[in-house]
Amino acid sequence: VMCYYIDGENYVAHSRNDLIEQINAMRGRFRTYSEYANATFKESFLKDELAEAYVVKSETFANSYLENLGDSKFKLSNLPISAQIAPMYGMLVGDYNHDSNFDILAVGNFYSGEVFSGQYDASIGWLFAGDGKGNFKPIDVGESGFFVKGDAKSMVNLFSGTKELTVAGINNDALKTFVFPRDYSHIYKAKPNDMAAIITYDDGKRQKIEFNYGAGYLSQPSRSLPIPNKATSIKIIDSKGIQTEILPVQ
Repeated sequence: VMCYYIDGENYVAHSRNDLIEQINAMRGRFRTYSEYANATFKESFLKDELAEAYVVKSETFANSYLENLGDSKFKLSNLPISAQIAPMYGMLVGDYNHDSNFDILAVGNFYSGEVFSGQYDASIGWLFAGDGKGNFKPIDVGESGFFVKGDAKSMVNLFSGTKELTVAGINNDALKTFVFPRDYSHIYKAKPNDMAAIITYDDGKRQKIEFNYGAGYLSQPSRSLPIPNKATSIKIIDSKGIQTEILPVQ
């Protein structure tokens, strides 16, 4: 049974009809809709019924990102308020505004919600520009050109020439394809045991990129690394921790 709080009081989220379909005893316990509407969660169930109940609690429903701080420490941060208008599913990370910082490209919405809650359909796709310090700024669709409407669930990408091709998958609709120019000269195709790359730029900035098998819900980033033109060193780290320098490109 899903619940929510109003002024510190816990209430059952589902309607009386939904609850009766699952627990027939509730028909006699709440004979009118008004009785059910005013009953708190504690008033809806007997202590014996809840004694061995399995309780799961969500601490946040915000679309967030998890930052690896090192030494087995992580930091959870919410994305900007514009990211909270719908569930976020497909996601890719890359440098889409050519400033050598990670940006976020994402799609979402959820058309399979229950009748009492309806569809979650406010998203038309997101592009968030990162500043390299853990902050992300939403880029308007008029500037980004990234528009994905519908029950979007997944994203994949691949590189061709000096461009990145991204594909968004949407339930019961056609694929949406976008082309982003990227600032790179060569492509490094990661080997099966390659784990990450450490890039050093000409201004001394260092950046770590992981070669993931899957990222986000039903999404898969390319395991190819576009080598930035401003990079002075790129070290590939494999599953055994061995580092291999790949610049200059042979």
